[in-house]
Amino acid sequence: MTYRDDPMGAQDLAPFHEEDGGPERCPVCSKPEPCACGGTEDPAIEGTVDVTVEGHGTVHLFHLRTDRARMWVAECVAQPATFYGGALVVEHRYVQHVVQGMSDDGLEVE
Repeated sequence: MTYRDDPMGAQDLAPFHEEDGGPERCPVCSKPEPCACGGTEDPAIEGTVDVTVEGHGTVHLFHLRTDRARMWVAECVAQPATFYGGALVVEHRYVQHVVQGMSDDGLEVE
């Protein structure tokens, strides 16, 4: 189904790019780059913290500061993941598990 056939007006344009290989896709959110989740590593932050976590009650925002963190999310978080302002959105009940998984795989989480 294309977005034109979708009564809800979804804007997934992926079906229009399948024949020609389409645009480069973000490894985290699978949207055409540049995307809302980031895409490039911030050199000012590189080498310090991979992920910073910001709590907002029932959800937490995981700010992915490095390409390593974005690749971890692409490989280990169920897709499609939800992003808000470039940060991965995680429900409160899963925060401990995500932080533990990131730490176990060598990411620096703050």
